[in-house]
Amino acid sequence: QLDVMYEHSPRFAFRVLGDVRYYGESPRKDADNELPFAGKRIRYAFGPGFIYTPGKRLALNGLVKYFILNQEKDILLDREMTFRGVNLSVGLTYKF
Repeated sequence: QLDVMYEHSPRFAFRVLGDVRYYGESPRKDADNELPFAGKRIRYAFGPGFIYTPGKRLALNGLVKYFILNQEKDILLDREMTFRGVNLSVGLTYKF
């Protein structure tokens, strides 16, 4: 994962995030079709975000990531597939 942040002001920061995730293939295989229960997956994601801090104790953050997931055959999929989509994350942080 790579996360680059630019602090525009003490209250507002922009960020750009990218990550690659690898999910290994299951060693267990189905007896009928010899496909693994979970196929190998590789996920690429990137996108912009922000952090807004209106006070000393409160921060609001948001992130939008576009992803591409390459999925190999498994017990649920009879062929390789590529999924595309968007993840939206919004959070509120309070410091004690």
